[in-house]
Amino acid sequence: MLKRLFVLLAICALAFTAAAQEDAPHEIYTVLDYGSEALDSDMWRMAAAEESASYTSALWRYKLDEEFLFFFLYLHFDGGATEEAVNDYFSGDNLKALLANYEPWRQTETCTIGDVTIYEFASKVGEQRRILRYWVQTITPTRVLGVNAAAPEELADAFDEYASRLFPEAVSCEMAG
Repeated sequence: MLKRLFVLLAICALAFTAAAQEDAPHEIYTVLDYGSEALDSDMWRMAAAEESASYTSALWRYKLDEEFLFFFLYLHFDGGATEEAVNDYFSGDNLKALLANYEPWRQTETCTIGDVTIYEFASKVGEQRRILRYWVQTITPTRVLGVNAAAPEELADAFDEYASRLFPEAVSCEMAG
């Protein structure tokens, strides 16, 4: 009898654990929604996505030029997304790692418009000049959205058009006044 009770308790515990996991939101859907709402599926393709304990990410590439991309990084600050923690993340070695694919790069501007901080960069590899922009926005007390966009300079108008779909009031630091 005691054995049956133990087995029943174990089954109930497993069922409760499985149900709790099913109810937990999968943040990959949140990140994918940011891209799918702003980037037309006929012009953009979702190239990669990842969900981990510290972040969730999705990469979208422009079908006409794969060098034009938007990378969405949904950071998990489970200890709290304080201003200091967010600023620390988007500076120093982390910033270098985030922009490693665009070496050499130089920061050209930083500004805050409303609740969005924008970091602007320029990059040139060979003869190819690139526009780089990083938007950072605290979404909840524990979640921060970072959006990295990169495009060849000749696609600057399209770059700003898609940026305005994501951040209508904070496309670039030029809007800061």
